[in-house]
Amino acid sequence: MATNRVVQDQSPHKHIMGDCMDNKKKYDATYKIGNTTVHVVAPPPMTKEEIDKVLKEFHQAGWNIWNSLTPEEQMKINKEYLEQKKKSPSA
Repeated sequence: MATNRVVQDQSPHKHIMGDCMDNKKKYDATYKIGNTTVHVVAPPPMTKEEIDKVLKEFHQAGWNIWNSLTPEEQMKINKEYLEQKKKSPSA
């Protein structure tokens, strides 16, 4: 059974350094793992208010996803979580 789930974006996508393969950009860290190169780009400096806004949007997106599930799907996820927690109490 196909289900259409939509998480509404609160703001339009912003093209940031990590979205392109522009080799002129400086990276905050670069790691070579086997044949893979991983470039890490730190977020720009933000005020506490900006950080709080981003966190609020993340939390809202999570609740939007959760609320898009049927009650049966929510119950199944809760049951799986509790079973996993019993196996590994430190998690």
